[in-house]
Amino acid sequence: MVVDWRSLIDIGACLPPLPRARGTGRAPALVLLPPQLREHDMRRALKMGAEDYAVSPISALELRWRLGRLLTPPPAMPVRHGAWSLHPATCRVRVDATDDDGGALHEAELTETEFSVFSLLLEGLGRVVTRQQLTAAATLPSMSPDSRALDTHIYRLRRKLPLDGSRGLRLQSVYCKGYQISATTVRQYATA
Repeated sequence: MVVDWRSLIDIGACLPPLPRARGTGRAPALVLLPPQLREHDMRRALKMGAEDYAVSPISALELRWRLGRLLTPPPAMPVRHGAWSLHPATCRVRVDATDDDGGALHEAELTETEFSVFSLLLEGLGRVVTRQQLTAAATLPSMSPDSRALDTHIYRLRRKLPLDGSRGLRLQSVYCKGYQISATTVRQYATA
């Protein structure tokens, strides 16, 4: 979305809520500023939340470059935790081989919801993540407290990933609170 500063002033100096093509969030905005913008107006412009600004007049080449940069999402870098690596761009989780499991590699493709829930659990490693936090991560806002939807996603995570402690992570439910992922060692797993 390309918006001229003067037209924003006419509509109340806030970016219009133009949705993205996939319906998730607001479309990225480029605001064109006049060449002699006062400092006070510049501060207002920068607080509007646009992803980029340019001074008009702008060349066609620069406009194409800026729009291309806005429309190209940054590559999601894999997140590592020990032998585990999470690949946000593909919603894949990979567990590298260890000597204890005979060199086996485990890789699973998760749904976006499962990936969001697993990522949040891993961010809270060693802490209880509440059902409300997991519900928000799973984008299940209309879920009632009695719903089993979250439990279904957790069940699917357990089926797809080795979260029994044998690969360094154990997923446990915490009664009436939520779920927790804990780091384990092979020795802990063998005695459990």
